[in-house]
Amino acid sequence: MSTSTDNEIDRLFRGNNRSLAASVIEIIEDLEDYWPLTVRQVYYQCVAKLLISNDHKKYKAMSVMAATLRRHDLVTWDAIEDRTRRTTDKRGVSDLQAFIKEQSEIFWTGVITIDVGCRSRLSTSKWPPRKMRSLQSLKTWPGLTVCA
Repeated sequence: MSTSTDNEIDRLFRGNNRSLAASVIEIIEDLEDYWPLTVRQVYYQCVAKLLISNDHKKYKAMSVMAATLRRHDLVTWDAIEDRTRRTTDKRGVSDLQAFIKEQSEIFWTGVITIDVGCRSRLSTSKWPPRKMRSLQSLKTWPGLTVCA
């Protein structure tokens, strides 16, 4: 490992994490034939080498460390992948108007229209009433007409 890498590790990490970061970089470089690796694979390599213990807190710390190493170009982005997240494929819609129309049709399907017949009753009452637990109890509320 180069001096600049050591300096960067010293700047980014404290205490035992400095030596762990250097070991993680070494492990990732040694496993180049198996790239892209997952954070889990790197984590278990560290556990197998007795660098860290096998617990959830250490796994989360390893995930943060891997992200830090990648962000600061100490580990190439191609070395580690997160198979649960898409990082390269853009997702979205190509026709925004069609998407909005489709979503609004889905939204309005089955929506109940409530026609308020007596506003004075509603303005003096708390809405919705505590007793109302279902559509059936809504139908019995004075001054309302429910149209399905």
